Amino acid sequence: MRGLPLPILRVPPPTWVAEAKLADVRIRLAAILDSVRFPVHRWQLVAAADYHGSDYATREALRDLSAETYPDPAAVVEEMARTSLVGRAIDSATGRVHDGQPASSS
Repeated sequence: MRGLPLPILRVPPPTWVAEAKLADVRIRLAAILDSVRFPVHRWQLVAAADYHGSDYATREALRDLSAETYPDPAAVVEEMARTSLVGRAIDSATGRVHDGQPASSS
């Protein structure tokens, strides 16, 4: 007999996890944020990411930002920390995102 599926609990991560994710975002965005003038438009961030050869996940996360303009680097980092970039592993050789899902064998 199969049991009922267990509910998924949504528990916020400990503070140190959130701080580590913010640090990761800052590292990934350092060259981009240093090369633009603020306030900055989203398209300028994407262009800077392309120019600096940022990985795929970083470029996509920048394209997915919700605001059109950002007043300072902290606003960009905070927004990126809430987007899909955080919590994903990036293969440094290919720039591809690994979400913990097994690769499909087609």
